[in-house]
Amino acid sequence: MSKTLISWTFLFCLTLSALPVRAGQSQENLMLGNLGTPPKWKGWDRMTITAPGFMSKNDRLQIPLFLMKIWANEISINDRKYTDGNITRTDGSSLLGQDGHAPAKALYSVYHDGGRTVFVSMLDTAKFCESGPSDFHSTQIHSTCPIRITVVQGLSVKSADFAEGCFLDPTFDIAPGEKRWGPDPLINTSLTRYDRQAGVIDLIAIRDNKSLPECAKRLKVPQ
Repeated sequence: MSKTLISWTFLFCLTLSALPVRAGQSQENLMLGNLGTPPKWKGWDRMTITAPGFMSKNDRLQIPLFLMKIWANEISINDRKYTDGNITRTDGSSLLGQDGHAPAKALYSVYHDGGRTVFVSMLDTAKFCESGPSDFHSTQIHSTCPIRITVVQGLSVKSADFAEGCFLDPTFDIAPGEKRWGPDPLINTSLTRYDRQAGVIDLIAIRDNKSLPECAKRLKVPQ
């Protein structure tokens, strides 16, 4: 057994106890609280958003360790984009946080299926995502970002990547200490649903409680 695989499994074992039993629940000070199932969408799970409001508001990457491991390569490449491109704030300071990471956030759901755990996640970074149109008349509030499904069972870790999904952050306009002014997070969000028998995860995004057709994905879970 390789040391890499052992370290993967060890990390997941350490974090599984802190994970929600159902998708959409939160870890204190790290993720958006569970707002419940949106109207009309019984049977679906609200994806948990890391770093609610403005990401890295503590000048640190607000992503839990198991997602840092799942997306380690992409996070590293995104960090280099900011370093190599010499991207700075208007005052000339670096956009890298005090921990050396560039801004990033994630959406994820976790499903416990017998002896295995299924993670579906999307990573939102400047390097790998496309934001909505900048046109003044556009109403799109989601980005398109890569999707990854990771399955952990015993010492086995399997992953599968998929074309870009709709990353709809229901807290995108909530700054710390300020009143929300944008779309209602109760009915604007990304949702998942795990069909155990079919071995698939359905991923959608809803805007004002209506599903966006271009965002519907059916993803095969690696076996």
